[in-house]
Amino acid sequence: MKLTRTAALGVVSMLLASALVVGGPQMAAPTVSASDEGWTALGTGMAGIEPAWPGKRVFQIARASDGTLYAGGNFTSAGGVANTANFAKWNGSQWAPVADGASVNGPVYAVALESDTALWIGGAFTSASPSGSALLARWNGTAFSTPAAAMTAPQTGEGVEEITVISPTEVYIGGNFSVSGQSASTGFVKFDGTALGPVGQGLDGGANKIVNGMTSGSSGVVIGGQFPSVNGGNTTARKIAQWDGTNWVTFGGATSGPADGLVAAVARHATSGHVAIGGNFTKVQNAGVDVAATKGLALWNGTAWESIGEITGAVVEELRVIGDHLYVGGEFSAIGGVTARNIARYNLTTRVWEPLIDGCQNGVNGVVRSIIDTGLNDGSIYVGGGFTNAGLVPEADGIAKFTPNSRGCRTTGEYLPPITNVRLQGFHADRVGNQSGIRVHVAWDVPEGAGYVQYTVTTRGLQTGGTFDPAVEHATPTCTSEVPSCSLFFPH
Repeated sequence: MKLTRTAALGVVSMLLASALVVGGPQMAAPTVSASDEGWTALGTGMAGIEPAWPGKRVFQIARASDGTLYAGGNFTSAGGVANTANFAKWNGSQWAPVADGASVNGPVYAVALESDTALWIGGAFTSASPSGSALLARWNGTAFSTPAAAMTAPQTGEGVEEITVISPTEVYIGGNFSVSGQSASTGFVKFDGTALGPVGQGLDGGANKIVNGMTSGSSGVVIGGQFPSVNGGNTTARKIAQWDGTNWVTFGGATSGPADGLVAAVARHATSGHVAIGGNFTKVQNAGVDVAATKGLALWNGTAWESIGEITGAVVEELRVIGDHLYVGGEFSAIGGVTARNIARYNLTTRVWEPLIDGCQNGVNGVVRSIIDTGLNDGSIYVGGGFTNAGLVPEADGIAKFTPNSRGCRTTGEYLPPITNVRLQGFHADRVGNQSGIRVHVAWDVPEGAGYVQYTVTTRGLQTGGTFDPAVEHATPTCTSEVPSCSLFFPH
């Protein structure tokens, strides 16, 4: 059906008259939780977030013991506050610069606390003001400083990706970088309180001396990435290895580990010592034998790799053990056979996958890069990434808080207060794939008390040849929304 802009307006006028319906499966009436449960925004979130790869996002968040939250990423401001590009702090009610006059001029990929007054940041920036230089800086509460050895990245956009602070004299730094005059320090270094230096004999792998994930525990520091070996090339590691403070230790030996792809995230369970890895690999192996259902995710149980469920999607970017759960973030639509949009958690006791549900919303609409405990002891977490909508909260740009809740999804079969003020918000030329057309935006008002409802907007009436029959409903175009607005695409 060929539509002109005028014809599209006519269709929308017909649509507004009769085409907004509430559809979907019958579900029990929800229990509506307190207003601070489910997804909530931190102010208005971060400006400039772009869900599509390789868009701008929050890469890492960290929390001090007083509740202050630090966020690093690639964003133009936090909550619209001046001087908060790429790195900012949240005091529980508003965003602010880390301090007056402090700024970072490029992406921040890593944030790690040394104490409540000192922290480290890493990324692809070329300066951290005042006094910091490229890729790595330490904040002492007043100013940035940089370890003496100069660090460089192989190309723009690369640099420090992970930082783990054991103590002020034992700080591990990983990523894609080199240190001036230290060939063994490429991709992974240690700060000893005075200077940067290699860890043992370092990584091996030429251009693949890259660390993308890191965690620590009582038995040492575990790193994941793209390196094929460690110990200067003397120990095959297959992209995952542990430094115990003195020696390199591998997981299963020379023929075990991810068979392809990279390890982007690592987490360790403090009690069992089990290690989870995530990334874009399609499988892991034990002694050269494929382990089934390990796409993007696998667990080292102390003696071998095993499946706890694989992803349907592109990559796991974040792993975090919080209480009895392993939280997983990334870009995926399902995990362990359970529908989960970019974030989920695995119950380590029941061994069951659980999506993060709020009303009709499953997960968030973009990649998840960081997950941490809020410290509030109510099961809540902070989440950072490239999403622009979390649950029913469009202000949750790049960062949000999630508190487990019992809000259900209200659909057909229940009493729903009538919607009002259905209106055309605008339209513009658009393209989907190779098909050009018109994108039409509609909105409506929902009375107070309507709860969490999933709306399906359909079109009806206009037929081939320009005739109109309001009784005929079309399968396309349609849109489904949990907020009182959506857009429909009318192809030419």
